[in-house]
Amino acid sequence: MDTLYSQLNNKLNTLITQTTTTRTDTKNRNTHARIINLTDTTFSHEHLHTLSLGPNYAKEKDPKHYINDLITDTENAIRQLDPKIQNTYRHMATKKIKQIITTNRLQATHKRHQHNLNQIRDILQKGNLTVAKADKNRAIIIINKTML
Repeated sequence: MDTLYSQLNNKLNTLITQTTTTRTDTKNRNTHARIINLTDTTFSHEHLHTLSLGPNYAKEKDPKHYINDLITDTENAIRQLDPKIQNTYRHMATKKIKQIITTNRLQATHKRHQHNLNQIRDILQKGNLTVAKADKNRAIIIINKTML
């Protein structure tokens, strides 16, 4: 899997460098769109791209993680209805849930972002780093925990 991810990273790196330009500030520290790196640790373009999505980026969840809760919540809602129409709504809900299970595949981009986030988390832990949100703008700052 690592070789597959490294090949995909190389392909995406070439695409990213063709479409976006990265800047470096006067101290030769990496910046990428809204990322300000105040450490000596370097991140790949792919990692910077994932970080630039921001702290509110919502990853898609695999249906197997939420389908049981969806079924129980749907059944609880159906039980609140008139008993005469409950079976009709159960049938409609069953069709929709089966559709979610069969058609909702976890997208490759979300898998890549999850892989990148895991790598970033490891880099941050090993380097005793943290990610903070800037006060005045929408930038994300990477700093040492000792600077706090």
